[in-house]
Amino acid sequence: RKPSGKGNSKNWKNYGKNTMGLIEPKNKKKKILSAVSFTLAAVIFLLALYVFFVSLDAKSKNEPVEFFGRSFVIVLTDSMTPEIGVGELVVIESTGIESVQVGQNAVFVSLSGMLKGQRIIHKVVEVGHDEQGVYLRTQGVKEGAPVDPDPVRAENFTGVEVGHSVFWGKIIGFFTKLENWLLLLVVLVAVSIAIMQIVKIVKIAKNPEDSDKQDRS
Repeated sequence: RKPSGKGNSKNWKNYGKNTMGLIEPKNKKKKILSAVSFTLAAVIFLLALYVFFVSLDAKSKNEPVEFFGRSFVIVLTDSMTPEIGVGELVVIESTGIESVQVGQNAVFVSLSGMLKGQRIIHKVVEVGHDEQGVYLRTQGVKEGAPVDPDPVRAENFTGVEVGHSVFWGKIIGFFTKLENWLLLLVVLVAVSIAIMQIVKIVKIAKNPEDSDKQDRS
């Protein structure tokens, strides 16, 4: 309710102060939310960029991606289904081949076949020892999968699986591909243009007189 009476300047001043007091907190909240949202978006973007370049570096060296002292690989084949599916992210713990036990999932570099040079995760079905040292016999868990022809030795052994995730496999898999970054850039540009146009339309709707003045000038 607005103050009544003529010449009551104090009441009008107090009314104005009270009104500003209600508006300012709302504006502050909006600014804080905007700042928090921008900061989170920037952090996520920088992390994604970091993942991309670390993945490129690891790929060029034919090594697993490493974050926070752990190694990670993306599953390339369905030989471990239904336990681990294609595209899942596998977390690897680096350990000595001597400590591996039957039943664990070992990660190693394939020495032959179509996936030669690629890292594979298969279940350990035998741990043996010969004149060359400790070796592992591995096999996929998919029905009908044969035992791998080459034994795994310390030279091509990477570590054992300690966890896997479908969600993080999709996220990291997305950000490690250059074409997805180009797609993301196109989407961001399109969204930015759309937001600018919406803001412009809203301003015109709120102040049609200003729009008429601009058209006349």
